[in-house]
Amino acid sequence: MDYEALEKAITPKTKAVIPIDYYIHVIMQEKIKLYLEYVKNASFWYDIKLILRHLK
Repeated sequence: MDYEALEKAITPKTKAVIPIDYYIHVIMQEKIKLYLEYVKNASFWYDIKLILRHLK
């Protein structure tokens, strides 16, 4: 079954999250946002701040 046929088979009643759509529209968008923030603030102290933030 190809992707277009799969989309047509999903009705509003049976609508489920399609993994590739979720990845593209949610996860990838968040990854890009975090990457751009990191590039904008790249420094040794920003790295330390990130490390400390994630140790909590």
